[in-house]
Amino acid sequence: MNAKSIAHETRKTGKIWGECLGILGILLLASAAWCQSVAEQYERIRTYFKEKSYYSTVNLCKQVIQRCETAPEPECWYTNIMKDIYRYKGITEFELFKAEQDPKRLTDAIESLSNSYNLFRDPEVQFLKGYLEAVNAIRIGNRTELSGLVTAWEALLSLYAREGWEVSTGLLDKIKLFIRVAERYTEPIASKNYQGVFARFIILLAIDLAEKGKLSSAEQKEFETLRLNYFREDGKQWQKWRSNSSPPK
Repeated sequence: MNAKSIAHETRKTGKIWGECLGILGILLLASAAWCQSVAEQYERIRTYFKEKSYYSTVNLCKQVIQRCETAPEPECWYTNIMKDIYRYKGITEFELFKAEQDPKRLTDAIESLSNSYNLFRDPEVQFLKGYLEAVNAIRIGNRTELSGLVTAWEALLSLYAREGWEVSTGLLDKIKLFIRVAERYTEPIASKNYQGVFARFIILLAIDLAEKGKLSSAEQKEFETLRLNYFREDGKQWQKWRSNSSPPK
């Protein structure tokens, strides 16, 4: 065997060993992950989430979910860990959707938040789920789909009740977010149908709720302007819609 052949065989053998070591490394990492308890992996997820390491968050969430589905452990279903894992996964996937504009990220985020909500019926999660459903409906141009908007509004009322009928800063931020997405349903393409009218009406209700909180002078002016704009434009439209609608039998 000449020197050229020996060099070729050496490179070939090195490549095979490199591939083997790569596979072995993956297996070792997977084994190390499975050696950790679900609670330990959950703490890692929380750390990744706080650090905004979105890809690491989603990947570890997927590992824990797969682990709990294939070999259920007490920590999987008898604590609130899974509720939070689905929530972290959903929020993170939405952040990735905003960065990548990949529609699958958005649908995966909605599915994750739905799974979280179904476990513990948390209105915080319900709001996020409804908000993203509304965002998705607008994205695909389906402004007649109001279920997300209604879900988000129901969540706001639940949070208002849970907080002792007071509007906290956190709730006020959600109301503002709700109004911004609801306004998208009132754009010209939907302004003359009942979905647009409904969206404007629910915006007025959201303004009423926001004004129960402690507002800065700038916020007061913002909501007063919103109310005047929608009342001026929609008062007659709302009455016309009601007069043309048959009463329920």
